[in-house]
Amino acid sequence: MILFFLGSSHSYRGFDTRIFKKSNFKTFNLGTSSQTLIQSEYLFNKYVLKINPKILVLEINPLIFSLDGLESSLDLINSNIVDSELFKIGIKHRNAKAINSIIFSSLCRVLLPKKKNILKWQDDKYIKGGYVEKKMAFLKVYKIKNQILKVNKNQSLAFNRFLMKISKTHIKLILVQAPISRVLYDSYKGNYKFDSLMKTKGMYYNFNYCNGLNLIDTLHFYDMDHMNQEGVNIFNKYFIKSLFKS
Repeated sequence: MILFFLGSSHSYRGFDTRIFKKSNFKTFNLGTSSQTLIQSEYLFNKYVLKINPKILVLEINPLIFSLDGLESSLDLINSNIVDSELFKIGIKHRNAKAINSIIFSSLCRVLLPKKKNILKWQDDKYIKGGYVEKKMAFLKVYKIKNQILKVNKNQSLAFNRFLMKISKTHIKLILVQAPISRVLYDSYKGNYKFDSLMKTKGMYYNFNYCNGLNLIDTLHFYDMDHMNQEGVNIFNKYFIKSLFKS
């Protein structure tokens, strides 16, 4: 069974392709740093429809609905051939960094077509299929001020377009809010409203405060946003059980 992942760093750092392989899933993880619905929609159009997976897991959280998507757009522009759709996304930001990145990336493709783009991350290990394993570390918890996240209109529109497109396919969509540290999750105000909204959009799992998962901030996370490998192992096995039940 083919399983495709889209989303932010919670996706490429949270879903270990090796674990899913053991349960006979063939996985593709196209998570990117701070990926918002705008970039998820672009990747869906470009890759997911061609591969036509059985299941698409879209990693979502309140934060991505509040971002303008610039960071993720820059990530895609600098690591991909800038096609017409990606060009439009970059231009819409009306940001000098985005425009300069488009120009630079295009020039590199023309002047240095054989040069490979090799990404090197300190303490990170790339795993075939799109997962990035972090060197084992543990979170030192600190207090965070309460945060009220406002929905970006463009993200909401992109999400609705995304849902409309996938409804016309035979791909099963699962919306997932991956675990983050409890102290960070509790700092977001309006979590209940977000959950209520996502439940109206389709099959939705919020794995924060999930009964039976029992992740502990100081044992299963390496920073406020991301699980360490031990946390990923626990979460992925639990998630796979949820897949078989759904």
